[in-house]
Amino acid sequence: GMANAHVFAGISPQHTILDVLHGRVSAEGALTEGPGGIQMLCGPSGLTELADMSAGQLARMTDELNRLTGAFDAVVVDTGAGISRFVVEYLRIADDIVVVVTPDLASSLDAYGVIKVAREARVSGKIHLLANKVESEDEVETVCNRIRACTEHFLAYTPHTLGAVFRDRDLHDANQARRPLLLAAPSSDTARRIDRMIPSLIKKVDRPAAEQPWNRMGLLVTGLRTSLNHHPRFHSRIREGDRHE
Repeated sequence: GMANAHVFAGISPQHTILDVLHGRVSAEGALTEGPGGIQMLCGPSGLTELADMSAGQLARMTDELNRLTGAFDAVVVDTGAGISRFVVEYLRIADDIVVVVTPDLASSLDAYGVIKVAREARVSGKIHLLANKVESEDEVETVCNRIRACTEHFLAYTPHTLGAVFRDRDLHDANQARRPLLLAAPSSDTARRIDRMIPSLIKKVDRPAAEQPWNRMGLLVTGLRTSLNHHPRFHSRIREGDRHE
């Protein structure tokens, strides 16, 4: 309902998820090429219809995404904050769930709430904690330990600590310039930190020998959101009519 990943990616989509739900275009037809050759299926902003999808709309959206997955090596869903029907559905089907938490106490409570809902839904995906907007390694430990203590005590579950994104001027500048950090400042501290997280999320896939070897991807994460951006060295072959990457 408040989609903005396309804003930070610097693109203006011709079609959105709403067009797919209304049958005006297929999911494939709604894809927009983003930075580094990625493909984005964008949502509109400020529409209550998508903020509270019906069960039928959600089922259709899930079916559309399932049809697309075979053409891509990885699909990243930016669910937005909260525990709406949409969020819970994608928690159920995700291989990996990244719960983003800041040092703010309210954020910790929200993060615990999401993990609790995920566990009650018996999700099969691995749950990761990502500390955001932190100032020091000590703060990372404080934030993650606070949540782990709750999940271990009340849920008998320990989420994996994925890493941390520190307060960073390069990240701020990249956002304001509407350019993904890993393309705008690939040598920055935050970009390097994000790069180190990738092996935990995206596994190497089998490919014919003739194809390009797997290259790393990066996740640009803000709030409880994820927006997939290729590493600067990633080679896109979409225009060659080959497998979507």
